[in-house]
Amino acid sequence: MTGSIDLLCRHQGRYYVIDYKTNHLGNAPSDYAAEALTASIRHHQYDLQYLLYCVAVKKILALRQPEVPFEDLFGGVVYLFLRGMTGSPDGGVHFDPVPIALIEALEAGLNS
Repeated sequence: MTGSIDLLCRHQGRYYVIDYKTNHLGNAPSDYAAEALTASIRHHQYDLQYLLYCVAVKKILALRQPEVPFEDLFGGVVYLFLRGMTGSPDGGVHFDPVPIALIEALEAGLNS
């Protein structure tokens, strides 16, 4: 697995991992609907990739804002499939709020 976080941004006080994808999933708008994006994310194991990114963000925020609980700072992950972004609310956009418990469990496993 290779990759890096394309963008970490803060919106309304919460941090979001943003990753841009140029995958060609097809020519029709439906090829970039939620179900197709989820299938592509699972096929390419982007979900594992972004979980690792979430652990990294948790560690960064613990250093930079140790007084604020991670669950108050983290908003989730957004994968932007650029070829499918047509301006519709969900076209080409995959959002996962990622449960904090899952991030913490992965972090604990990596630390053991």
